[in-house]
Amino acid sequence: MKKIHALPVLLLSLTLTSSTKAQEETAPTPPPAAETQPAIPTEPTMAPTPPSGEHIGQMPPEQKEEKREHRGKRRARRGKRLERQGDRLENRGEMREERGKGLERAGERVENAGERMEQRADQLKEAGHEQAAERLEQQGQRMEQRGERMQNRGERMQNQGERMQRRGEQQQNRGERMQRQGRRIGGQH
Repeated sequence: MKKIHALPVLLLSLTLTSSTKAQEETAPTPPPAAETQPAIPTEPTMAPTPPSGEHIGQMPPEQKEEKREHRGKRRARRGKRLERQGDRLENRGEMREERGKGLERAGERVENAGERMEQRADQLKEAGHEQAAERLEQQGQRMEQRGERMQNRGERMQNQGERMQRRGEQQQNRGERMQRQGRRIGGQH
């Protein structure tokens, strides 16, 4: 049988008792039972709401109808505005697409001119005009690159234009739907 040393056990028990005493001293004392209130009220604090149509804040039916018509008219006007904006967006998209096509065609022309310059440079080389041929060839290459860049910009512009047109159509449709909703809400079927 192992012998248990009394000193460590005594120290352990002393520290445990002193820490529980300290907790008891710092813990707040609960108030007497008479002062405490229940956390959840047993009785409802608000008066029960009367059946709809009887509560105080409701407006008369004529006023309600007037407000509904007004809301419908506002919605219809907003729909009309949306439709017009959509139409303008679609037109801008068409114009941008056309500009893109024009730019692409111009880019092709510039690129072709660059190719012709390079061909002319080859002819000059054969004729023995090395320096002039080299300058012309470099100029032709630059022109070709510029033409390619123009074509790319033109394509991007066309794509933008198509996207704008689609967005415009969607906006017009939303506007039309909103107008129909507005007429329905306002009672003008």
